[in-house]
Amino acid sequence: MDIDDERPPSHYSIVFPTQYGSFKAHCVRERAPVWSDRVYRLAKNGYYNENYFFRVVPGKYVQYGTNGDPSISNVYNYTSTPPTLSKCSIVYPQPPDMKYCLANANYNNSTNDCQDVPALSNTFGTLSMSTSYKDTPDYPNGVTWNATAELFINIGNNTDLDENLFIPICSISNYDMNNVILKFPSFGEVQELGGNGVSIGMLYEYGNSYIESNPIWNASMAITSTVSVCSNDSSDADDNDIAVKNKSDSSSAGRYRSFRWYGRAILIILLYAMLMR
Repeated sequence: MDIDDERPPSHYSIVFPTQYGSFKAHCVRERAPVWSDRVYRLAKNGYYNENYFFRVVPGKYVQYGTNGDPSISNVYNYTSTPPTLSKCSIVYPQPPDMKYCLANANYNNSTNDCQDVPALSNTFGTLSMSTSYKDTPDYPNGVTWNATAELFINIGNNTDLDENLFIPICSISNYDMNNVILKFPSFGEVQELGGNGVSIGMLYEYGNSYIESNPIWNASMAITSTVSVCSNDSSDADDNDIAVKNKSDSSSAGRYRSFRWYGRAILIILLYAMLMR
């Protein structure tokens, strides 16, 4: 499913439809080419179709990116991938060795190259790959190392993740964040992190049937339908501008309609006054 010889465009957008509405992630390849290429290929080839948003931590992040079919998702599960499929699991190189662009950060690494690239930080409305992180001499607080397919969306200010080299590769408009993503229900922290929510291990083992076996989760947990990719989208994200423009156009139309009906009312009053003379 990860077509290694297909190079994504420099800018692209991914549309994620859900039962709560659709949202669009605007991505720039040069922010982290290794990660961005993997996400583009997976999205284009259907991996992110029917993915549950299994981890929603209010004020922090929303996590997803496990295919509903365990035979597919486990190709990208670094803990269960057979050695013969290892190249399909973790993408290489990983931070800090890969090229990346992260706003206002260098963190001991010369590969942080933001020339002519709109860099991002882990702030509200940005999307990154979800990985574990491990301590190294250069990164005593941890650095990402095993990105495969999972994603997370920042629904709060998580700039502390910048230091661990979680590189945001896409941005999502405020309109989509507030009108779609913030509607996703939370079912608690995942079990692997001490919560009572979804077990990521069970999700990989049983796929979507694991979520659907729980009537509470099945009733309202957000899930994608058919994801689409829009290539050659040279505009970096600004649905915010589009939303503002639409709002402005709508307001102008509203003012026009109000003026039109106000004029009609005055005309009727004048005609009534003339008839009463």
